[in-house]
Amino acid sequence: KDNTFRFYNISDINQRKNIESIIRCYFHCFDINDNVELLLKVKKYGLSKEQLASGMSNIINEIKNQMRMHQDNRKYPEIITVTEHLPTEGILDIHSSCDCYVGTSRGEGWSIPSFEAMAFGNTPICSKEGGPLEFIDPNNKNTGTLVNGVYDICNQQDGAFSHIFTGRELWFHASEKEICDSMKYYYENRDSRNKTDGIKQCEKFDYKVVGNLIKDGLCQK
Repeated sequence: KDNTFRFYNISDINQRKNIESIIRCYFHCFDINDNVELLLKVKKYGLSKEQLASGMSNIINEIKNQMRMHQDNRKYPEIITVTEHLPTEGILDIHSSCDCYVGTSRGEGWSIPSFEAMAFGNTPICSKEGGPLEFIDPNNKNTGTLVNGVYDICNQQDGAFSHIFTGRELWFHASEKEICDSMKYYYENRDSRNKTDGIKQCEKFDYKVVGNLIKDGLCQK
C-alpha cells in the first residue's frame, strides 16, 4: 500500500445510496495536488460492467460540469470505479487497501460495508441514521463519524419494491458540509489514527455477543 489516502464506498447505484453526494464532497475538499483517491465499487442489477462504467463516467462528468470548479477536468482528484463482480476476497482486498469509508446513504438497516470498514481499522463516515448509530461511537472519532442531517420526503424513482421508499415516507439527507469536514479531518490526521479502536468496537458485535443478546431478549418474553 502506497502513501495515497483512499476514501471509498461499496454500494449499488441508486438514489438511496446517495453516491453523488460523496463525489461532490470529494471534489469540494480536494484537488489534484492532494495525495488522495476515491474508489467506488458499484453494482446495479441488470447492467453489465461496461454499462456501469459508462454510467458512472456520465455521473462524474455531470457533477464536474455542475460544480464548475476547474476549466481543466484534469485538476479534479482521481476517482477509480470498480464495476466488475468481486468475490468476498476482492471486497476484503478493497477494505485492506483503503483508509476511510464514506457511506452517506439516506437509510440503512445496518450498512455491512461500513461495519466491515471499521473491522479493518478504517474510519467510516456515515449518515446519523439506521445501523451506523449502533456501532460507531460518537465520542471516539477513531471508530468513525456520524454525520447530522435533515429528513426529506422520499422521492426514490428507482426503488426495488413498490411498497417502500415512497412519498409516504421520509428519508435522511446528510449534511454535505459535515461530510466535507469529516473527510478533511481524516485526511489531515491520517498519520495519527488509532486503528485498533474500530477493531475493538467491532468485537462488541461478534456472533457470541449478539447471540447472547438475542437469547436474553427471548427469555424476557
